[in-house]
Amino acid sequence: MASAMHPDDLTRRCFEFACDAYDYCEHLIQLKGLAARVGYQLWDAASSVGANRVESKSSYSDKEFAAKNAICLKESRESLFWLRVAERKNLGDVTKRQSLLRESNELISIYVTIVRKLQVKL
Repeated sequence: MASAMHPDDLTRRCFEFACDAYDYCEHLIQLKGLAARVGYQLWDAASSVGANRVESKSSYSDKEFAAKNAICLKESRESLFWLRVAERKNLGDVTKRQSLLRESNELISIYVTIVRKLQVKL
């Protein structure tokens, strides 16, 4: 359950998601053409999830904390979009892609819960 997750666990998951996306995207970029563009777009979104997670931990206000977590949700959803494109076009390693798809869906669920709870507080 997302509410029982320790904040450091979520930070670690976001970091691992970015590292796993890096490995997957590195392969897509080697494919050249449109597959490479998908790789770059996915990398931008997936790495932003973790970066904004880290930034949220040093927020100056509740409003800034909520905004950073909303960005994490947005970037998780964008990551899912690019992974779905990769899935439809059968790009890259299927095992890595499906693992990333599962994790992006889980991150979306976690961040939806966080953002909803923060909206109630504000």
